[in-house]
Amino acid sequence: MNGKGSCESCGQRIQNTVFDKCMFCGVALPEHQQFTEAEKEEVLAQQKQAELDSYKMRESNKLNLSGSSDFGFGLDFGSSDSGGTCD
Repeated sequence: MNGKGSCESCGQRIQNTVFDKCMFCGVALPEHQQFTEAEKEEVLAQQKQAELDSYKMRESNKLNLSGSSDFGFGLDFGSSDSGGTCD
């Protein structure tokens, strides 16, 4: 996505956003620095994809943790009974 330059009020770089105001100082952006509807849709699609990727990563991490009963420490809790007695 093409850069929109810097805010004429505060000098900060215009961020990829769906709002027509500077996210730093809140001043309304001139029309030539506002994102078009197509650009706004692209920003929203990228945000949705990032949220989906983040969700998938968290779910994957949960599965990886729950699938390991020893949490990588190699602990043996004696769950198999060999039939012997302790002296």
